[in-house]
Amino acid sequence: MGRHLASAAALALAFVGCAGELNRPVRPAEGDLEEGLWVAYNYGCARGCDDIRRGDRILEIDGVVTGSGAEFDRLDLVDGAPHRIVGRRLRSDEPFEVTIEAEPVRDLPPLKDVGPLRVVGSEALDRAPSWARELLFGHAIPALRFYREEPPIGFISGRELYGRSFVAVLWVYNGTLPERTYWQELAPKVYAHLQSWVPRLLAVDVDVGFIVAHNTSPETRAELRTYAGDPNPGYVPVYQLSSRSGDANTVGLERGGADLRDALKLGGLPEPVILIFDARGIVRWHSNGFPLGVADTIEAALSFAETQLDDGPERAEGELGPRAQPLSARAAMR
Repeated sequence: MGRHLASAAALALAFVGCAGELNRPVRPAEGDLEEGLWVAYNYGCARGCDDIRRGDRILEIDGVVTGSGAEFDRLDLVDGAPHRIVGRRLRSDEPFEVTIEAEPVRDLPPLKDVGPLRVVGSEALDRAPSWARELLFGHAIPALRFYREEPPIGFISGRELYGRSFVAVLWVYNGTLPERTYWQELAPKVYAHLQSWVPRLLAVDVDVGFIVAHNTSPETRAELRTYAGDPNPGYVPVYQLSSRSGDANTVGLERGGADLRDALKLGGLPEPVILIFDARGIVRWHSNGFPLGVADTIEAALSFAETQLDDGPERAEGELGPRAQPLSARAAMR
């Protein structure tokens, strides 16, 4: 028991240490958010960024009131010029004012010209129920790597998920043999539920992935799809969770500040997990197990993904690019 507690404590320290003082893990409770922009991650900049922490709420930029990610995108903060930011601290509600000067962040390939702060509208983030605000809620996409064993075969990293919303059902669990048998028998029914939502989610640029702990055979995937019904416009992809802490290919939008596997281990999770990322790369939903029961929890998460992820980024009418293409299409192009 002591050894396990020590391991968990070490992971917690690593999680905090990697994030740094500006990006300590914090989870907003209901009532913490109110107006403005939630600072999900601070990449740093030439001047002023050291005075902004994860969890701060930005209320004004250069006198412009901000409340959505789309509004933030319209403000050019990486032109090297001074920009005045006014906001309030998490929970203490203490006001702060800082002037920043920033150039584009260019060390996050394949992303280019990233701004100094990753934000999301507080109102948008606050839509999640209290039971869907676990460890990664409010973070930028954590370090992760998924592997798809059927066409289009290949890896996808956390950074490649940016630009299009994504529902990840991580069917990774612990427990006794009877508990594992239960989850294995339940998996095809949950998969079928996801499959039934595919047309609706694709219609609003949301991808879905079913993530398992190990590699799968064609027979295993066929068994998983026992109740899936009509595969049109395609089966929900099955990915292997191939993330490795410290692996250079296991990356997300934070500089090591949040790691998917460490987060899973920290919780000692006995049950599957649902994560939902929005198109800005913010974790808008992190739930453990099935608080409402299996069917109702899945339904609540998918309904949230369909209707509550509208915080940007904006696209020109008719624009076709990575944000408008399913993951399968993007993987085929690589």
